[in-house]
Amino acid sequence: MLKPGNSYDEVCQSFRWEIPEHYNIGVDICDRWADRPDRLALIFENESGQVEKYTFADFKRLSNRLANGLKANGIEPGDRFGILLPQCPQTAISHIAAYKIGAIAIPMFTLFGTDALSYRLANSAAKGIVTDSANLPKVLEIRDNLPDLKVVIVTRGERPDQVLDFSELIEKGSADFSPLKTRADDPALIIYTSGTTGPP
Repeated sequence: MLKPGNSYDEVCQSFRWEIPEHYNIGVDICDRWADRPDRLALIFENESGQVEKYTFADFKRLSNRLANGLKANGIEPGDRFGILLPQCPQTAISHIAAYKIGAIAIPMFTLFGTDALSYRLANSAAKGIVTDSANLPKVLEIRDNLPDLKVVIVTRGERPDQVLDFSELIEKGSADFSPLKTRADDPALIIYTSGTTGPP
């Protein structure tokens, strides 16, 4: 809002973002709202019409458990972490957990073929990925060509021994987690362009 006597140009020239030294997006989008156990964060309806409700407290607990599971399996601050999931609660939990440990999330479209996935995972040097049973075969097909990819997690369904189970990571992980004190300019997300005629 313009103050009397200030022109639009004066307001623009005097404006400064108040950027904190430390900022963790996982804390900002989840934990800071989790003080009330009834504060609703998400209503999810699956293909069969079943409805699930999640509070911010639920997301805090679940993302803390997953963050501990990711750390226990070698995902560290600065590591790239692919998220190849449809819009579902596990997608939100994965993003929040990645941010809390200081990893860099890479959201990927579930309709990508192996070429598109391989390029993004190789180019980013992704160390881990979480996916669902529908997309797991694509990841396993290209895994041998991705030397940096050490951790593959599937949200549900059958899995080979070298693939981790999302639910088991959450069940085994502690609900206590201290999010990394990331700096405001630390990277948190890599988004590749789409619709290009060449490499994104």
